[in-house]
Amino acid sequence: MMVFMRYYHMPPRKYCGTKSIKLGFLHPGMMGIAVAASAQNSGHTAHWVSIGRSRQTHKRAKKFGLIDERTLDNLIGTCPIIVSV
Repeated sequence: MMVFMRYYHMPPRKYCGTKSIKLGFLHPGMMGIAVAASAQNSGHTAHWVSIGRSRQTHKRAKKFGLIDERTLDNLIGTCPIIVSV
């Protein structure tokens, strides 16, 4: 798993104690959806990019309530942390 932070010069500690973080998931496949669900269970929001993804991935993301940002540009603009599993 790789995690990319938009503000890479800021320490991750900046996000500790924050009530809700918008996390972007590049690939909510079987492993990615588990990480997204865990984040949601911790009070965070999970976002994803639907363009170019399979019907099965669309169903999985909908089932788990991921927020569709449609494009990578939108995801990057919305989420300070991007997760690739």
